[in-house]
Amino acid sequence: MSIDPFRVRVRGPFAPFAAGFAGELARQGYTPLSAREQMRLLARLSRWLALEGMGVEDLGATEVDRFVRTRRAAGRQLRSIKALRPILAYLQSHGVVLPSPRAPDDPADELLERYQRYLAIERGLGKATADVYAQMVSPFLRHRLSSDGRALDLAGLAATDIVAFVVMHCPQL
Repeated sequence: MSIDPFRVRVRGPFAPFAAGFAGELARQGYTPLSAREQMRLLARLSRWLALEGMGVEDLGATEVDRFVRTRRAAGRQLRSIKALRPILAYLQSHGVVLPSPRAPDDPADELLERYQRYLAIERGLGKATADVYAQMVSPFLRHRLSSDGRALDLAGLAATDIVAFVVMHCPQL
């Protein structure tokens, strides 16, 4: 736990960064009130990561998006990516946050990432659970890739296709 000069307690993964971030806000000329709000946002982000079972190394674009959506759904203030920019810029300058998510390798990867976001945001599943679900769906999607690997063949997909795939792969599961 860390207490910054603006009297905000930061617990969780970002506690070690609190004092440095508070100093950076002061250096940039933030008013005490604005700096305190930024520190509260850092504290909330840190607590949210801890509740999600994630650490500093897990914070990426997808997680930031989930955090923003969670705040928005709760009707909170400071609920946009713009509000998080000072925090993200500070963390990036210390090598914590990836500047952007990696580009999907193929259409199956892109759909799997969308599926993971859906599970996390819409269904409220934790990152680890969403990852497991995506891993389970991955072989089916890879099976549906076109021969050149540039497109998914999902047009005309029927329940019988899914059942046939599951029956074929059940012994491996």
